[in-house]
Amino acid sequence: MAVSSEENVNFRVTQGETFNLELTYAHTYQDTYQREIIDPIDITGYNITMKFYDKPGSRNLVTSCTIGNGITIVDPVTGTLDIQITPAKTSVFIYPRTYYKIEAIDEYNQVYVFLQGWFDVEAGILWVKM
Repeated sequence: MAVSSEENVNFRVTQGETFNLELTYAHTYQDTYQREIIDPIDITGYNITMKFYDKPGSRNLVTSCTIGNGITIVDPVTGTLDIQITPAKTSVFIYPRTYYKIEAIDEYNQVYVFLQGWFDVEAGILWVKM
């Protein structure tokens, strides 16, 4: 999926299940022939985080993913990331919706929002042995 920072993208997940996502961070624009051009952004040296909150602007952090803990930079030159949100993390998502934000910090400590939006959360099934 190629995305730009202007977009809000929503996803659906079931609590307690793995969620996988591959992203390419890029600028999009139209050339003189009105064709859409996707220009990947080099994220070499960036620190990438994906944080989950109860709502936008909240300081109530539900959980997070970082490089080496759910986020893998597949190819920094092409801006490609692989994100795997584990069952342990999705199990604490707030039902019915959890807000997320993917941010990057460059070598100058400039913060960029790559993507943000909501996870529509479906309650997972909990089995209790009696």
